[in-house]
Amino acid sequence: MKSITFFQWVLDGANYNVWNLTPLEDDILKIKCAGICDYLILDYPFAYCNDTIKPYIDTAFFIDTPLDISLARRILRDMSNATTDEIRNDLEMYLKYARIAFIQMQKDILSSSDYVIDGTLSVEEIVNEIVAQMDYRK
Repeated sequence: MKSITFFQWVLDGANYNVWNLTPLEDDILKIKCAGICDYLILDYPFAYCNDTIKPYIDTAFFIDTPLDISLARRILRDMSNATTDEIRNDLEMYLKYARIAFIQMQKDILSSSDYVIDGTLSVEEIVNEIVAQMDYRK
């Protein structure tokens, strides 16, 4: 999705059910029917807010990462070969359009998640917290 689409989505009321997640639901059902795993972990941004996927979620984790850290990580991860102008243009789009959607989703998803994890932790520490919570739920 382009950032401007997320911007319009927020202006239109931030209804999580407008997103067509049928392909994701189909994949979830295929994996469940195959019976090949004990857990299915989704990197999925809506927690319980989308009615299509909600029935398949047992536990929703929210990795609460400050927006400055998220932005820095995204630039480092996705723009290592970008020119200065490309990075500048991307940051302008972020400030004009995308930031409002990130703030909206951060507020909604935080309140609809079962567990909140500190996003300033290392990836290893985040994974360890998730695994510990999953082990605890057994």
